[in-house]
Amino acid sequence: MGNIRKFIFNGVLVFVSVAVTLFFLEAFLRATKYKQLLSVSSSNGERERFFVSAVPYYFQNDPAAGYDIVENSSPSYHSIYATESRVFRYKIWANELGCFDNPYLGEKNYILLAGDSFCWGFSPFEDKWGSVIERESGRRVLKCGVAGYGTKQELLKIDKVVSRVKNKPAVIILGYFYDLHDDYIFPRYAVTNGYLVPKVILKDANTGEKVVRSEQQLREYADKAIKDYYGRASHSGGIFAKLNDGIAENSIIYNLGARAVKKIGRKTGIIPTSSIAPAPGRESGWLAAAWGEHLDNIKKIKALSKRYNCRLLVVLIPPREQVYGFQTPRRNDEWEYSDKKLKSFLKKENIEYYDLAPEFRKYANQNARQALDPDKDLYWAYDGHWNINGNRLAGLLVSNYLLEKNIISAQGAVAQRQNLLRKKLQEFHAD
Repeated sequence: MGNIRKFIFNGVLVFVSVAVTLFFLEAFLRATKYKQLLSVSSSNGERERFFVSAVPYYFQNDPAAGYDIVENSSPSYHSIYATESRVFRYKIWANELGCFDNPYLGEKNYILLAGDSFCWGFSPFEDKWGSVIERESGRRVLKCGVAGYGTKQELLKIDKVVSRVKNKPAVIILGYFYDLHDDYIFPRYAVTNGYLVPKVILKDANTGEKVVRSEQQLREYADKAIKDYYGRASHSGGIFAKLNDGIAENSIIYNLGARAVKKIGRKTGIIPTSSIAPAPGRESGWLAAAWGEHLDNIKKIKALSKRYNCRLLVVLIPPREQVYGFQTPRRNDEWEYSDKKLKSFLKKENIEYYDLAPEFRKYANQNARQALDPDKDLYWAYDGHWNINGNRLAGLLVSNYLLEKNIISAQGAVAQRQNLLRKKLQEFHAD
């Protein structure tokens, strides 16, 4: 009996010791950069995938592009998690072209801006980089980015908009943000019950296997994700799913352990990767074909610009991890490989491009810290998109590039506009 008591006592002592150690370790980690892991829990993962789709009936299914913005969409609000405790809200709408923009009034020699969510929004309308270009250049900019689009859909959107307005653009600006993934799993999203939800998922990047959700699965996913987003219910996956979400939302140690297990699993092949991010020399047959189709879409956009007799400028949009050196590297080697592959293609096809990464690094505050400041830095702290500062800087840089390279002739005093732009860039601070 004494041995049993001693065994129980020792067991309790070990348990208490481990619990106390984990408690203090958790407390310590919350004072470090790893505190950000609590913002990447399972539920917040749903929020990230839902980005704009949390606004009901803003999108509609499209037979060609998969989905598009509803034309003449009434004003509503889109929310961004600026910090853990602050939500930033701004008004969104759509004009008669299905673009988050003011009505088109027949302006000629306009600039057509196409792309994904970086070109769509994530900042108030007056602060979007397309709006900044419009003000600084004096040219009308049709701001027709659509969240979640890849180059295949952007090609369709460009042709659709130009066909509607009848007048041809003077310049097409294609905002490019690693669209290979979106093109491969086209159409990535579908509209279900008024909400935009993932339809096609890359199950395994090693084999290229894709999964397409049925209509019933889309409805079930939408219902579950919407309830999770608004906090009206927990996951319907049972008690283990609820327990997993609860721990993930409150424990840094748990998140670190889960991340380590996934990393080891993907390296060993036990867990299939769902991200298209090949290292140099590791392109499989399906991935080489995906790259070929993806780059061909850009060639088609160039051909479209020739048909319109207008200039084409591809603006390369950097992820925040490439701008801020202190941020945890994520697929950095693959990004560099993809950048080199893309730039090599653009040079070969004589397609003009402007890489914003070097310029953004110059203006970014590179002092190491736990998280980005959504009011002072260039990206939102808990979202990968540009904040108001990032949009403004992109708008100023691209406007200056357009004028310096004589891609457009500014309306009014050209020299005066250029000097004012240079002054604004010199005075720009994001720290």
